[in-house]
Amino acid sequence: MAEGFGKKGLAEDKIRLLDIAQDSLEESRYYLILANDLESGNTSELLLSLEKLSKLLDLYIAAIEQRRQSPEF
Repeated sequence: MAEGFGKKGLAEDKIRLLDIAQDSLEESRYYLILANDLESGNTSELLLSLEKLSKLLDLYIAAIEQRRQSPEF
């Protein structure tokens, strides 16, 4: 995600990197669910944090796409 944030190139490149970050987030979610199922600890707070981060990533991607489609961009 940090790599996409600092990128000054094409919006498509930034979106691609943020999409990769979203995929990594989903992988982390899977492992937290697995840890919870195996009773390795309470992961509910971490899962809530991942949900918030996922929503932020979606909003950031949408903002980049909207800006890219605006006539002044």
